[in-house]
Amino acid sequence: MWRPLTKLLFTSALMFSGLSSPLWAAPQPLDQIAIIVNDGVILNSDIDTRIADLRFQAQQRKAAVPDDKTLRQQAREQLILETLQMQLAERNGIRADDTAVIATLNSMARQNGMTLEKFRSQLDSTPGTSFVGVRAAVEREQVIERLRQRRMGERIRISDADIAQFMSTPAGSELNRQ
Repeated sequence: MWRPLTKLLFTSALMFSGLSSPLWAAPQPLDQIAIIVNDGVILNSDIDTRIADLRFQAQQRKAAVPDDKTLRQQAREQLILETLQMQLAERNGIRADDTAVIATLNSMARQNGMTLEKFRSQLDSTPGTSFVGVRAAVEREQVIERLRQRRMGERIRISDADIAQFMSTPAGSELNRQ
């Protein structure tokens, strides 16, 4: 007696849940890896997003928009370089400063004549953009800039002889008088 009842209940559940329906949607891949960079990956969606950004930037500058092949190549090169820089920054312990990120976002909002909250809602309501995405981009730019500054600081060496030589020039003498 339990078997027929169990079978009936199971069949009913399948019918109501749609699992018995022959109209199954074909599985769709969410994203695919386009490039492997050391221990990181660049997805096809990352490339597509960067292409859209490059196209938008060219239109904003009223410049000729390159063809799709050129845009794809530029996007790939930029993303590879950015990924390498972010990996190097991570290995060197370089991180974004939240205070500076928020200050930059506030500045961006002011440039657009908005408060930060209005700027956030504007970005989130515009298709293809989001406040989270803009914040992540600002963080990446900040980290890469800090990495560049650190690398430049490592390359610049000023000796006591260099200072003495500069101080003997007219510009050094003027600086010393002030």
